[in-house]
Amino acid sequence: MQDVKEILSELGFSGIEDAAKKHAWLIISGKVAKYDAECNFFETKYKCDFITFEKNINSRVNEEDINEEDDLLDWRFAFEQLTKYREQIALIQS
Repeated sequence: MQDVKEILSELGFSGIEDAAKKHAWLIISGKVAKYDAECNFFETKYKCDFITFEKNINSRVNEEDINEEDDLLDWRFAFEQLTKYREQIALIQS
């Protein structure tokens, strides 16, 4: 009967840590793709990047657009998650 190390070796992994890193990379890559797509959606919709959009919204005085403010919150979350997951990918790859 094969043990886990033999199975992982047959699958091309050098060990359990290598398998875990590659698995984590796959999961995180999916999250990067998801949040990158969401950020791209907003960039296309508003024809600017997140930082510019946030500055525009925050510089408004006596103006309110609920839809744009909701989009700002959604975009901020996606932007922050994208940044976090890209940092994690870099860490795994180092």
